[in-house]
Order: sequence, then C-alpha cells, then structure tokens
Amino acid sequence: MAPHLYPPSISKATERYAGSALYDRLSKSFGTLNKDGYCLPDKSKCHQFAIAIGEIGTAFEDHRDTPSMASFAKYFTNTGTATMF
Repeated sequence: MAPHLYPPSISKATERYAGSALYDRLSKSFGTLNKDGYCLPDKSKCHQFAIAIGEIGTAFEDHRDTPSMASFAKYFTNTGTATMF
C-alpha cells in the first residue's frame, strides 16, 4: 500500500482534513490493512500489509495545510492525539 496524502491546498478538502476526523479517515481507509490486516471471510487466514507513503506534498497556500500536515505526522508516528487510532 502506498497512499498519496495531500492537505487542503492540493486535495481541495473542505472538511475532515486534520485532527481526529483525519485520523478516522486514514484508519478506515488504508490504516486497517496495517493494523488489523485483511482476513478471509472465515478468519482462517489473515495478512497485515506494510504502508509506505507514496507521495505527500503541500503548496502551503491554504491556512488549513499546517494543521493537516501536523496531523499526518502525528498519525504516522502514533503520537499526541493520534495514539487512540
């Protein structure tokens, strides 16, 4: 898995781009593949997947980029408010 992550100046996100809302989005998308893995329906075989960030960037043209980028960092280092996800 190699997701591309972009803050509002690139993604044009208008909501859920920082803090717990972002952590929730990341966890529900690719985060479950790293944490819980993918299991066959009968749960007889499960595999976890490594996550490598495919691309990340910002234009810093939007005041929302700074909290968004800080939230990305907390999520991927499992620090601060991101530790509950």
